[in-house]
Amino acid sequence: ADMTAMYQDNFNAVMAAGQAAISGFQAVNAELLAFLQSRAKDGLATGQRLAECGSPEMAIEVQLDYTKFALQAYIDEFGKLNELTGRVLVDVMAPLKGRADVVTQKTAAALAA
Repeated sequence: ADMTAMYQDNFNAVMAAGQAAISGFQAVNAELLAFLQSRAKDGLATGQRLAECGSPEMAIEVQLDYTKFALQAYIDEFGKLNELTGRVLVDVMAPLKGRADVVTQKTAAALAA
């Protein structure tokens, strides 16, 4: 009975970790989708600005501004994704670590007996 309860608790921890992974992947996917949408909108707006340029110098300035803005946007997004995936990993591992600690303690107690 004790082993059955331990297996059930282990199974529940795996299920909780799986649910945390699914939720985390959904959050990462939503973040990426929002970022890609914003990049597409910015690209279209820049295309419009380029079409309105009256000189090659103005076009170069618009393109340089866009490039600087886009580079910073990608840097910021990579930082967000790094932070988000770190939180997802912590959330996924938490139930598994908790169960590993319990199983280790029970195993050590059983071996000591």
